[in-house]
Amino acid sequence: MNVESTKNVDRSSGAAPGGPRIPRDQLEGLERVLVPLGDWINESPTAKSMIQVYMRHVPGAFVESVLSHRWQPDGLEKLQNLHAERGAILVSNHRSFFDMFATGALFYRRLGLFERLYFPVRAPFWYTNALGALINLGLAGYSMWPPVFRDDRRRHVLNPIGIDQLLNALREPNACVGIHPEGARNKSADPWALMPARPGVGQLVRRAHPDTVVIPFFISGLSNDFVREVRGRIAPSATPLPPIRWTFGEALRAGDLAGMGSPLEIAHHLLHDVIAGLRDIQRSGGDPAARPAARTAAAGT
Repeated sequence: MNVESTKNVDRSSGAAPGGPRIPRDQLEGLERVLVPLGDWINESPTAKSMIQVYMRHVPGAFVESVLSHRWQPDGLEKLQNLHAERGAILVSNHRSFFDMFATGALFYRRLGLFERLYFPVRAPFWYTNALGALINLGLAGYSMWPPVFRDDRRRHVLNPIGIDQLLNALREPNACVGIHPEGARNKSADPWALMPARPGVGQLVRRAHPDTVVIPFFISGLSNDFVREVRGRIAPSATPLPPIRWTFGEALRAGDLAGMGSPLEIAHHLLHDVIAGLRDIQRSGGDPAARPAARTAAAGT
């Protein structure tokens, strides 16, 4: 399906300033420094524009140089004429720390899609550890934002504010939020397995503008070993690393998905109908005709 552009959209850069903020008195340790830093970078039009230039030409170029010889995207033609005047939400399975790094580089470097990227990430490590902060800044330009809190004392209060921050960011044309319906990295031995859905993506979809674009895909082939991924390019072994495969589905409208039920029901549909259908297409060798049910789910029909 083609998602048409929407008129009369505010075209300022970065998430709108003065948006929702996590109360500073709820933060602990390094969070008191790193969370405000992430807010400033992602909500300041000047800072976000500058960091996105850096992202395109430094981390994006690095990721492309290391991984692009293994890239095998399928279905990119569905996105060639994509308009995201009300923003876009990427939804996929989650097997590797680097799923969205690679996908962001693919969109940036190959398609020239999206001007601002936001990837919510768990607060532990990324916002509580100096190394996590350096990786977030150096490799992601602090686009791994906003933080998702895991502790029971704060998550029910603070994570809804994070959803508000993402909705604020999606007000901007060509903004893109990447989120995993599983809500966590799947560590099972089966590369095709999917975990139960969590409601976060459903909450985002239900409250987004009806014309916000939802782009589903299934990704495989990446490990969680950064050194291994880099070594596979500069010092390939006798056993080459597997291809990095994406299977993209048709772009969906948030407004069409929002009527499918509760946030958890929407997330379940995206993960276990749409993304699972794309997985089955990829597993069958990329032939949708080999899996009619998968093709139907992936097309959102």
